[in-house]
Amino acid sequence: MPTPATTTALFFSSYKPETFTKGAQLLQPGYALPPPITYLVEGLVVEYAISDSGTKTIINTYKPGSFFPSSAAVNHTSNKYHFEAGAQSIVRQAPADSVREFLLANPEVTYDLLQRLYRGVDGLTGRLEMLLGANASSRLLYELTVQGERFGVTSDDGIIITITESELAEHTGLARETVSRELKKLKNDKTLSISRGKVVLHKINHTT
Repeated sequence: MPTPATTTALFFSSYKPETFTKGAQLLQPGYALPPPITYLVEGLVVEYAISDSGTKTIINTYKPGSFFPSSAAVNHTSNKYHFEAGAQSIVRQAPADSVREFLLANPEVTYDLLQRLYRGVDGLTGRLEMLLGANASSRLLYELTVQGERFGVTSDDGIIITITESELAEHTGLARETVSRELKKLKNDKTLSISRGKVVLHKINHTT
């Protein structure tokens, strides 16, 4: 029996692939209702919001096998966020109504989607808790832990995470200067080390 991932890939394979270079916009707010549903074949896609003051806040990062915005297929809603290629990416886009019919016909895929959505909600709830009650160091360490769990590579030294200070600022809502200062503190107490644009997290620990 095929897995939900295999069934999803097969469904989207009937739509033509498109390639986006790093930094290219896949979807923008206010797209026609509902926007097409994008399936990520290869690469990385970042979902973010921009405040009235121009501050960029990252909402989510999608890996290959994901499709978005799923709410457009389920609830027939418009898109409120920016979706940008975080690396050169290959995607396939399908009409929202077709994806909705696909989800209704394949409950195992819908259940898998529900599981992933709840994991995303848990992550957003954690970030909200950090934002409301934690200090800058705890917020930064929490975000590094999340990034390590989702995208990190395990090594003898710890979890290797490829992420920049600017990206950490956008994920945590902290100023870049604050991120730089807190990274130095965490480096000094041996929680992490930094080498060639990569962060090595020596101690995975959700700090509150």
